Amino acid sequence: MGVRVCAKAFQGITNIKSTRMQNIARYWKEHHNIRQETRGGTRPNRDREEMKCKIRLHIESFKCPDSHCSRSDSENRRYLPPDLSIRKIWKLFKTSEPFSKYHVYYKIFCDYNLGFGNPRADMCSLCERMKAKIKVTEDSITKTLLITEFRIHKMHAKYFYTLLNKVDVEEPSITIAFDMQQNQPLPKVALSEAFYACQVWVFNLTFVIHDNQTQSTDKVHIYTWDETQAGHDSSIVASALLHFLQNLILPPCVKKIRLFSDACASQNRNSTVVAVCHYYCNVVNSNMIVEHYFPIRGHSFLPADRVFGRIEKVFRKVEKNIVTH
Repeated sequence: MGVRVCAKAFQGITNIKSTRMQNIARYWKEHHNIRQETRGGTRPNRDREEMKCKIRLHIESFKCPDSHCSRSDSENRRYLPPDLSIRKIWKLFKTSEPFSKYHVYYKIFCDYNLGFGNPRADMCSLCERMKAKIKVTEDSITKTLLITEFRIHKMHAKYFYTLLNKVDVEEPSITIAFDMQQNQPLPKVALSEAFYACQVWVFNLTFVIHDNQTQSTDKVHIYTWDETQAGHDSSIVASALLHFLQNLILPPCVKKIRLFSDACASQNRNSTVVAVCHYYCNVVNSNMIVEHYFPIRGHSFLPADRVFGRIEKVFRKVEKNIVTH
């Protein structure tokens, strides 16, 4: 049951002007409801929302290149070219939208699972050449043939990693991958004079027993020497390979050793290494089969490269990495 109150008395108690009371009464008469409170809360700004939409479209316009070393495409994390950064991308956007703010662009960029890759090394010259041909070719038939040839080349490259991770139950074997790390200078200290001094190169040949699991310390064997002791030609690599195979403890069921390395002719792919494998199969361990696999040039990421990455990661955090005694 409604209660009638004098309008002037109500205005005096609530300190509401007559104009406002008339507006409330008119709204009630038209809508049969009380006007909703609109004070406070977030106020959507049309210009701000349009700017955010433009930023998202600008970020999504960048194409992420395929990973060079990964053997499977990452569905979550994507990487932009290494020569870019968030500030560089924002400056490109600022040329068309001069009133954009960096902190707004940065906040929206963080919503995307994007990173910036490292400069690519050991790139496949055939891949780059075929990509350039496909890009400039206008004839549809020729372009289709080039794309097919390029896909076949990529399938051949991926098949090397299929063989690397293959597990043969009927014919048990052991998989060994080996590679030579990039030469390291000696001494390696944070002094500018040491850069111009006569430095000695340190060589690192790493053998990894690959079983598609984590690389424990008992599966990684590193041979290290400097140039005053020996070089890094095929005879040295073959000698280290023979020493590693002679000291390798094989399970009784294993009758095959599978070797995986890059196709460097001066170190791995030569008659010296073949002779060492032949000597091991006929003299050291008879009735043993040794197979040596080589990847396509430019697609030679091996388990030993992961070891090199961890070593170089430690080097970057230490001021004095390698010193003389």
